[in-house]
Amino acid sequence: MVFSVVVLTLLLTAAAWCLLTRDRIAAVCLVIVSAVWFPANNKHLEGRTLLVVSSAHGITVADVIGLAGWLLGTTILVVAELPDRYRTRGSGDRAMLAFGGCVAALAVGGALAYATG
Repeated sequence: MVFSVVVLTLLLTAAAWCLLTRDRIAAVCLVIVSAVWFPANNKHLEGRTLLVVSSAHGITVADVIGLAGWLLGTTILVVAELPDRYRTRGSGDRAMLAFGGCVAALAVGGALAYATG
């Protein structure tokens, strides 16, 4: 329970930092903490079930908080890496790499949450 509260505090702090600075480091921190949030909130701070996935698993209100943090961090990372007219032609690959890393972090967090329960 204490771990869940600590991770929730980190998630809200990282989201505020990300919104205030729109910095890449803040966005990476937010994506990582959002991925950690999924297994951390299992059976502690879940809230109401919004969507039943199976008899033992579902998407809860707390999962939506993690998804929102992940989406904010991912958006800031990808937009920061998008090419503009002053960058080289191949720099759009960095945006896709950033998006791929964010998706991987979300997949790991979701898999851990599913495995733990």
